[in-house]
Amino acid sequence: MAPGVYNSEDQKFKSTQQLVHYVAKAAGNNANFLLNIGPKPDGTIQSEFRTRLQEIGLWMAKNGDSIHGTRGGSITPRPWA
Repeated sequence: MAPGVYNSEDQKFKSTQQLVHYVAKAAGNNANFLLNIGPKPDGTIQSEFRTRLQEIGLWMAKNGDSIHGTRGGSITPRPWA
């Protein structure tokens, strides 16, 4: 199947923990993190995506102040941190 084409059989979803790590890493690297979530052909959003967005929202409500407005520092990211 071509990239970017809706595939109803694709079940390779990232966990909420993985996505939160990506969000935090992006914040520390002066980057934006975009979730590639789009509607199904009928206009609805898959339940797995809604669940992940809700869980990330809960994490952000509790921990978002720790990453909002952050920028990368003078030390570039390292594999150990």
